[in-house]
Amino acid sequence: MIEKTEDCKIPTEIVLVCPVCGKRMEVNVRINANFVQDDNWYKQDKKYGEFLDYSKNKNVVLLVDLLKKYFIILDISKAY
Repeated sequence: MIEKTEDCKIPTEIVLVCPVCGKRMEVNVRINANFVQDDNWYKQDKKYGEFLDYSKNKNVVLLVDLLKKYFIILDISKAY
């Protein structure tokens, strides 16, 4: 999908449709009552909270690689 994205837009023909109702699928974000908040969501929410606690009052750079699905946190507050 990323390879076919142009100007941050995804071509309509590759957007998935719901097998039940036939409507276009949405990204799993909190925009309506159909948000999936499963065990993995709670796990990731906990990790995000830990990151926020860790980075509070620090000079932190967050490097994200969406294709490889990983991120690096650099604490640059010790560099000064």
